[in-house]
Amino acid sequence: MLAAILIYLISIRKIEIGLVVFSVFSIAFICFLILMTLNGTIFNGNNFAFRELSDFISAFYVIFVLFVVYKLNLLKMNELIRISIVAAIAYSAVKVLVFFAIFFGYIDYRAVISIMENSLGLIPIIDNYGNGIIRIQIANDSILPYILFFYLIGHKKLKSINVIAVILLVGFAIAVSFARYYWFAGLFCVITPLLFTAITERRGAKNTISSLIAAIVFLGLVGYISEDKIVKNVLSERISGNGTVVSDRIRVEQIYYLQEEFDKKPLFGNGMGGNIKTYRRSEYIPYAYEVQWLGYLMKFGIIGNFALIIFVLSVISIDFRKLISVFIALAYIVWLMSGMFNPNLVSSAGGAIFGMFLVAFESIKNRHRIGGAS
Repeated sequence: MLAAILIYLISIRKIEIGLVVFSVFSIAFICFLILMTLNGTIFNGNNFAFRELSDFISAFYVIFVLFVVYKLNLLKMNELIRISIVAAIAYSAVKVLVFFAIFFGYIDYRAVISIMENSLGLIPIIDNYGNGIIRIQIANDSILPYILFFYLIGHKKLKSINVIAVILLVGFAIAVSFARYYWFAGLFCVITPLLFTAITERRGAKNTISSLIAAIVFLGLVGYISEDKIVKNVLSERISGNGTVVSDRIRVEQIYYLQEEFDKKPLFGNGMGGNIKTYRRSEYIPYAYEVQWLGYLMKFGIIGNFALIIFVLSVISIDFRKLISVFIALAYIVWLMSGMFNPNLVSSAGGAIFGMFLVAFESIKNRHRIGGAS
């Protein structure tokens, strides 16, 4: 019946082929989720199968809405970027205000944790490095570098005060997450748009030289500030301190245990909600692991992961004749790499990132502009 409706809509030109293909993929993905959930509940008795299923559904819902709204010409990519950067600015401003409120002693970081967990339902990572310096990391931080990337790629006025202010504000919000992958993603998502402008614009070289000079001055200030004993200790702790060593060791342990569990059911895995009962990352979200891709291999097996990778890679649509397509593909790969460091790929925030990349590739295919780049 659904096929008949789609054929009818195509015949009267009410819906285009791209939306039909996406609908078919969506149905296939839903079937995949159902099969993985059945495997988790019926064959493996996982108590958290439906909780993890809800994570996938929330991510897929955001992707579906973004793509359909774009296809129905209700929202263009540039409009999506403008909405996203406004949201990122508001979120970053609140986060920076909270950071400095704690730093100057106006509020206690324990009160912030209580509000986030009990009132907002968030699961923050907040570490006290002493002297008022607090690590504030939330799952939503994962989207900030990529919103910044889409805002900057092809931007005509990279030297404007507004653009620099946005970079500094959002960049600071990323920095105080004290997450090394977020630091890397943030730098990547600022540097690559500068390179793109340098290559594609006649005045790009001049812009890039100016931006590099500004970056050198900024790094010089950071270096000067880092000579401060407090800041130096914090940076040292996050890069090579005891906490970081423990964090890295936990990831190594996860890889060992996940591989061991995978070997027991390599083809179909433990199903949705699967977890290692003797080695859980979190009792609140026992099915989530920092090494998320290996976690999915343990849960969905070789066959399930083959299907999952097809869905993930189907987002990419590279046109090598258009450099912006290549740059966006590189950013997408960097986003997928996050699945080796943080369990944030599948969430509403993760769905927003996937959706933005999907709409971006579709916009390039349809020759729509992205941030002033053709």
